[in-house]
Amino acid sequence: MERKVEGIMDRAKFLPSPLSNVEFLVRDISTNPDWESTYKTTVPVVVVMNDAVEMPVSVLPRTTADKLEREIISTMNRAVALDSDRI
Repeated sequence: MERKVEGIMDRAKFLPSPLSNVEFLVRDISTNPDWESTYKTTVPVVVVMNDAVEMPVSVLPRTTADKLEREIISTMNRAVALDSDRI
């Protein structure tokens, strides 16, 4: 999954995309008890973070990179909408 996300992010550097200015971060869930308790049964996890909003991306481990990209963008849009509703 990590390689798929890296590939998506690399592609976004060269092709205009909603992901062009997104930061990619790999977390080791064993370093944080909260992450481990939240995600231990659902690894791998892709999470979209927007300020205080953190939303997991709904994705299966064997999904294609294109589908994963669409799901990340969709989740980003939901996170932005949720964050703007709080204002």
